[in-house]
Order: sequence, then C-alpha cells, then structure tokens
Amino acid sequence: MIDVFNDDFIKQLYTSNREKFLNYCKTYKINVGESIDIYQDAFVAFLEQYKKGKLNLVKSTPSTYLFAIGKFMLYTNLKKQKKLVTLNNEEVFEFENFEHEISEENYYKLSTALSKMGSKCMAILQAFYYSNKKLDQITLEFKYENKDVAKSQKSRCLKQLRNFMNNG
Repeated sequence: MIDVFNDDFIKQLYTSNREKFLNYCKTYKINVGESIDIYQDAFVAFLEQYKKGKLNLVKSTPSTYLFAIGKFMLYTNLKKQKKLVTLNNEEVFEFENFEHEISEENYYKLSTALSKMGSKCMAILQAFYYSNKKLDQITLEFKYENKDVAKSQKSRCLKQLRNFMNNG
C-alpha cells in the first residue's frame, strides 16, 4: 500500500490550511501567536491520529479533519480564557475541573463529529455554546420566525452532534 502521507503531502497540507485557519481565528480576536500555536498543536494531533489509523478519510478530507481538530482546540483555548463553561444557560462549571474529562478518545470523537456537521448547525452551536449568544440573538442572526424555532433547531443540531459522536 502506498502511503499518501509522504513528506511533500504533509508540507502541502500544513501550508495550504495554515492561513485559512489563522483567518478563522481572527474572528475570535485571539492574537496571532496563540493562533499559530493552536494550529501547530492541531496539526501534530492530526498526524498522531493518522499514525494510529484513526482517521476515516473516506467521509472527510485530511483538511476537514485538521480544521475540525483545530476548531476544537481553539474553542478549548477560548473557554480556558473565560474559565467557565455554560451549558443550557443553567449549569456552570469551572473549566479546570471539566477539562480532565476530555480524553483523547472523546477528543477524537468530537473532532470527527464536528467535521461531519453541516455549516448551519455548526454555526448555531458555535453561536450558542462558544459565543454565549442568547436564543433571542440567534433568532435574529439566523432569521428564524421566533425564539421557539431557534431553540428547536439548536436542539436538532445538538442531537445530530450526539448521534455523530455515538455512531461514528
């Protein structure tokens, strides 16, 4: 079997996705140095997953996997800066106590599941969980008829994410 992940491919993958990821990070107003560190960590994690044979490259491209891992690391970094994780606008955990529960296997499952999400669902979940936007704001931003429609859509997206995580 020919290994397509040769040195040239790895260099091309790294360089072709680096600027895209750094531009994505700009929307979250973190400094360039942190963005570069996150991207490099994501790239190393991606290569480790490849070496372990855990990448399903039939359903997603290497770039998609890499970007999903990078996004997850970015969001983790953002949550560390805020020191809190809010779930459903009710439960609040200190991030340091929550972080150890993210095993490598769960990290892989989450990054894979995120890479499978549709762009609209991804945007809704990001707005609610990572940008801490209220349902009223999401209703206006995504032009939903009312708050209940936004809540229902968020719920469907969350269910889809859980299904992807549980069923691969």
